[in-house]
Amino acid sequence: MRTIDWLPFNFAAEYADTEVSEKVDSFGVVLLEIVTGKVVNDQHGHLTTWAKAYLNTWARHGYDDKLFTNDVLDNDIASDAARYLKEMKAVFKLGVECTMMDPLRRPSMQTVLRRLRQCARWWRRFPCFV
Repeated sequence: MRTIDWLPFNFAAEYADTEVSEKVDSFGVVLLEIVTGKVVNDQHGHLTTWAKAYLNTWARHGYDDKLFTNDVLDNDIASDAARYLKEMKAVFKLGVECTMMDPLRRPSMQTVLRRLRQCARWWRRFPCFV
């Protein structure tokens, strides 16, 4: 990934010539990274491609909690899965929705914020998000 060097933070160059809207998909990528502990690009491919395919597989298996816990969750938070599973599943699904290829199908940031507030119990568990 190329970055813009003169900015005081790491900014992806592909956004430099793009009009950023409230429906940009990078927030969805962050949500997926938090829940899964995976990086955007690794030896297995792009995180959003994997997450979308996994969501379809998971749906075919009736949204099985054990499958989600074993296949998706970051190992560092999997130990709390029983307490926060509902919230983690919601954040994963939201991350997938935020990275839909068609920007018109992505939720607005206002909708994202409302849905994340519904997960507030889970977010309060991590001091960096309070």
